[in-house]
Amino acid sequence: MSSKPHSFTVPSDLNPLSPCALRGGVGGGGVRGGGGGASSSRPLVPCPTDSDASGTPPAACLGSNLLDATKERTNEGVCSYPYLIHRNKSVQAVNKALTSESGISAQSTCESPDPSPRYFELLALPNRVLRYAKARRRALEMAEYLPAVGTPEASVRASSLVSCGRYLEFRHYVNRDATRLAAARFCRLDRLCPLCAIRRGAKYARAYGDKVLGVLAESPHLVPCMLTVTTFNGPDLLERVKHYCTAWQRLLERRRNAHKRGSVSALAAVTGGVSSIEVKRGKGSGGWHVHSHSIILAPAGLPRSDNRWPQLSEEWHDLTGDSFILDLRPIRSVPSDIEGGLTNEYASDLCEVFKYALKFSELSLADNWHAYQILRGQRLVRAFGDLFGVPDPVDLCDDLLPADEPYWRLLFDFIGSESRYKCRSPFFVNPD
Repeated sequence: MSSKPHSFTVPSDLNPLSPCALRGGVGGGGVRGGGGGASSSRPLVPCPTDSDASGTPPAACLGSNLLDATKERTNEGVCSYPYLIHRNKSVQAVNKALTSESGISAQSTCESPDPSPRYFELLALPNRVLRYAKARRRALEMAEYLPAVGTPEASVRASSLVSCGRYLEFRHYVNRDATRLAAARFCRLDRLCPLCAIRRGAKYARAYGDKVLGVLAESPHLVPCMLTVTTFNGPDLLERVKHYCTAWQRLLERRRNAHKRGSVSALAAVTGGVSSIEVKRGKGSGGWHVHSHSIILAPAGLPRSDNRWPQLSEEWHDLTGDSFILDLRPIRSVPSDIEGGLTNEYASDLCEVFKYALKFSELSLADNWHAYQILRGQRLVRAFGDLFGVPDPVDLCDDLLPADEPYWRLLFDFIGSESRYKCRSPFFVNPD
């Protein structure tokens, strides 16, 4: 395997920024574990579309600071899409310009097809890194708070949070539109750490997305729906979680009995499902609000236009004694990107189901710590029927492509003084 962090030429069909690439700015020692390289102080300049005297496209790289600046040129024959770096303009504006047909093909003077579909995942990387940075900042706030708790466990957890997400290594596979998180350090405290919660949710969404599509391929008459059920708010989180779990378990038992013994349950029509518990503070009462989002597979005609299911609502009230509120709707069949590379037509709702066990942004640090102590050891994701049998995620990084695929390696270090991730000099890896 060859790793070339400096002074190399990438063929145009392997260049993720071709024909309008960045030249220079590739200094430094490469990524963690990678080879060294001579430093360069040359500025980032647009790379013209013409080749050099030998006919070889100019040497290119992704740029040394992926999140440090945004440049957009619309004149002098330079392609009119911003480079994959950002600070002074919003990431949304960058992505819009990069993926907008009018922003690329209509204004571009380059004689090349619109590159944006091929690099969709790479162009989404700035948003992804900013989301991870926000999650790490919250984790560091928790790490600063925990020593004041004054327990050995709190000190250990604080140490784990500090080390979590210190670096992120991505790979962009140049022959495909594929950008993967290849390596990172995780604390795996997903009920305390937002970054680990994001990664856990993405892995669950990917796994259950594959499972849902497999079941639908064999049973096309089924309709995937999102079901939300709630319980009444209360001051005791442990009591509320047990209350919900007991009611849900009894509902599943009624479903099984309906299949085996002919008893009645509204959920009997559902062939399978997966649910995830979510906890937050109630906006009005301030009490603990425990509810769940589920993906269920139901026969066509079950979802109603008003998003209600009266039979199940009555049954849920009978089981909980305090709540009949639920919402049922077909999940949206809209192509969307699941974090980690899987594009699934139901990705948006899958991510809604598995996003967080806790609403970190709505909880104080003290409430977050209390909820962590209550929820640890609790199984918050439960599946039944046709969706049963998906294993829990072991590795929170993305699944990588085959080892013979060439890729760009990008390493992000978290800069504590700036509270953000900064990209080291990327370099190209060709296994040939």
